Formats: sequence, structure tokens, C-alpha cells
Amino acid sequence: MAIFDGGINQSSLYLRPFVTAEEMTSEPPTSEDLEHGSMVTSAFLFGHIEAEDSPLPTPVAYVDHFRVLPLPQSAKFDHGLYKFLDTVKEKIKERKYRYVNLSLGPDEIVDDGDPHYWTSQLDTLAEELDVTFFLAAGNNGEEDEKLGFNRILVPGDMVNGLAIGAASTLSGTKTQRASYSAIGPGRAGQRVQPIGVAFGGCATLPFGGIDHRDRYSQGSGTSFASPLAMRGAVQLGATIGKKRATPSAIRAFSAHFAQRARKGHDSLSLGFGRVPSSYDSVFACAPNEATVIYQDKLARDEVVAMRLPVPTKGIDDAALIEIEWTIAFATRINPADAADYTLSGIEDTFRPHEMIRSATKGEQSMVVDYRKINPEKYTADGWSISTAPKAHSQRLKSGFESSRRSSGKWETILRGRVRLSASDLYLPRIDLKHISRAEGILTKDVPPLHITMVTTVRADGAQIALYDLIRQQFRVLAPITTHIPIRIASSA
Repeated sequence: MAIFDGGINQSSLYLRPFVTAEEMTSEPPTSEDLEHGSMVTSAFLFGHIEAEDSPLPTPVAYVDHFRVLPLPQSAKFDHGLYKFLDTVKEKIKERKYRYVNLSLGPDEIVDDGDPHYWTSQLDTLAEELDVTFFLAAGNNGEEDEKLGFNRILVPGDMVNGLAIGAASTLSGTKTQRASYSAIGPGRAGQRVQPIGVAFGGCATLPFGGIDHRDRYSQGSGTSFASPLAMRGAVQLGATIGKKRATPSAIRAFSAHFAQRARKGHDSLSLGFGRVPSSYDSVFACAPNEATVIYQDKLARDEVVAMRLPVPTKGIDDAALIEIEWTIAFATRINPADAADYTLSGIEDTFRPHEMIRSATKGEQSMVVDYRKINPEKYTADGWSISTAPKAHSQRLKSGFESSRRSSGKWETILRGRVRLSASDLYLPRIDLKHISRAEGILTKDVPPLHITMVTTVRADGAQIALYDLIRQQFRVLAPITTHIPIRIASSA
């Protein structure tokens, strides 16, 4: 793990066993730099410390902290921090960090023009080296909204990273954005940025940590929220294993399990919601729900059907079943094209019932139930019956590119949720198709796309033992495993 920030005191008694502090600048640090840097690392190691006498939890991992401020006198002209970025890239390539937190960056607001050099360079690094970047969204949330000065700071518009805003409330209470926390949207390819918020403190409820003097200190900022979110992600990675803990998996889990209100949720301020600082509760499913992780590689134009674990028996037909899914992937990017910045995309199609098909005859169309018809008779009468189950109407996309773009076709995180009666579900699945483009034109000669999908199936009513039914009827599944997809031949 690596943290790049203002500074840290290498003699710190609390932090020394867990931190390798290194200097990336020869300039003497200010007391403010040291305190800020120590608090950032404390947020990752210990989380929010509520009181001075609170016991410190066990750190989740070792961490290297790089002090980069103040800038050398010779680099004062480098307002874009480009030399600093080059050093960050060198350190990541040299040491092969899997998780990186950036609690500083250029003081530049994201716009919808050409991607900033920081953004494109880190997006490329994340995709090529499988690095999970956590980025402080910025503390400019109280700036002029009409002029867009409260929008997230670069490189918070990464499409392959996680920008984290700050919440002023603790977990377990209604999530509220800290007034200073920058808001979205991000850029095309990941409009929901910040991806979520974590506790960052405020004037009335400050964030607690250990400063450079080994003393309890308090403060507030997205600089603390970001490493707090990374703390939870590192714990998650240790739980699901190094092989599964890809950047796409971390981003999928972060968005899928973010705490948010079902009604009135403000994605510009809160992203997908409050990002968990711990995922322990995720792996203790309630009796009426189950979550499955799917991971696979999709070749260009390949369609993969992800079977959803909805039991075919044991549930009353009138019972309501909710299915929620999140798909994430890392994509190559085109730094010279703001509109077509992401070069890969996913088309997802939800098919709720294996036996419900579409039938067409000339300009006529209808829906048929395979259980109630003789397919050979329909074919003899000139009807053509679809080979794939009928897509759910709420997830249908028109053939127009504008409609497909607005539905998230080129976004690197896709979310969906449906709520149907059990009678409307039979061997449901989500079909995923990998698409790619270059210079605004669809292309085919591209490498496979690594994707992660997290799906939760939930039954209304705690008395429905959905988890046990799934374990009985889907023997291929085991706790914390990858579901086996079904490959479909496609000429699309």
C-alpha cells in the first residue's frame, strides 16, 4: 500500500511499526504538512479514532508513506505537479503497489473538455498494472456552484479509480455530505464521481487520528475520507483473496454495498452512497438474501450469460424477489478524446424467465411461454421464436447510440435493480456483451475485458430462507466463490 501526501514524522512511536516513511522532496516540512500527513496515514491504519483514550485497532496492512510537500524551490513553477506525477508513476512501477491513496493533486477543477494529464496517466496505469487508486475528491465543495468551482478536483475524474468524498456523519446514521466535500459529476465513462463518500469529519464532529507528535488530533477533509475507504478495501481484498481482489472487484464492491437512501438519493453529492469502511457484515448474509461474485474475461463481441441464483422451488409464487447487480471493469482510454474517452464498454441485458420467448411473423409479434406451446407447430405456421429468453422491459435499450450511451453503455460501472414476483422468475440471467471502439468507430481487434459483477438476491420477508434454498439448489456455489458463467455463441 502506498500513500502520497504532505508529510510524516519518521520517529512516530505509533506509526513506526507499520510505516516506511520516505522523502520525495528535500524541502523541510512545515508543522502543518507533518500533521496532515500523519493524520492521513492514521486514517488508513486505525480508521476514525473517536476519543483520545480509545484503544487503537490493529492496522490492516503495512503502508509506505511518501512526503512530497512542500515542493522544492526549483519546482515552484510546476503548478500542475507534473514532476511529482512522474515520481509517483516510477514508485508504483518499481514497487508494484496494488493499492494507492492520493490525498493531494493539482488544484484544478474537472471539466468536460480534454482529460487532464494526471487523469489519463493514472487511468492508463490502473488498467495496465492492476492498481486500485483511491483519490481525495477535494475540499472545494463550498465554492461557487453556478461556475462549477465546487466540482471534484483532478484526478478525481478517473474512470478506472475511486474518488472519495467526505461525509459529515458516522456510519449508522443518515449519510450527509460534508459541506466542504467536492461534488460530481465525473467525466463521460464514469459520471458517478465521487464514487462514494466516507467519514471525513466536520466542525461539529471532527475526524480523529494520531498526529506527527504521537498525540491525538482532530481535523476534517476528503484527505481522511479517502484512506478510510481504502482501509475497508484492503480488508476486503484480504478476505476474498489476492486473485479475486482486482481493481474492478474493489470498485464493484464499493458501489454495490454503498449505503444509500432508496428515495431521494443525490448521486452528485454522495456518488453511489457511503462506501463501507469494513465489509465484514457483507459476508454474513441475512437468511433471506445471498450475494454472488462473478469474474470473467470477455472477448470482443462475446456474450456471457451470468446465471442468477434464484431458487426454482421452495418460494411462494407471490413472494417478491429483488435482484440488484453491479458490474465494473477497467478500460483502456483515449486521452485525446473527451467524448470517446473509454475504449471498452459492456451491454447488459436482464432476462428474467428462461421459458418466456419472443415470437415474430412478418410484422406480427407476440410473447410465448415454452411450457404452454408446441414450438414445432409455431414454426410450421411461419413463426420465428427467439433463441434467447425475452429481455426485461425496464432494461431494454433502443438501437440508437444516444440511447445506449445514456443507459451507461460506455460507463465503467453499471448498476441495475429489479423487483419481481417469484412467478416471473425462472432461471434468470444477465447477458453481458463486450464492445469496443477507437476513433469513434466500433472495433474488434482488442484484448479480452476483465469484468467483475456482484449480485445480491433478496426476498421480501425474513421468514423466507432464501440463503439456504440457494445453497441447496446451486451446489456449484460456496461461500466467497466465483460463479461459473455460461458461454453463448454470438454472431453479433
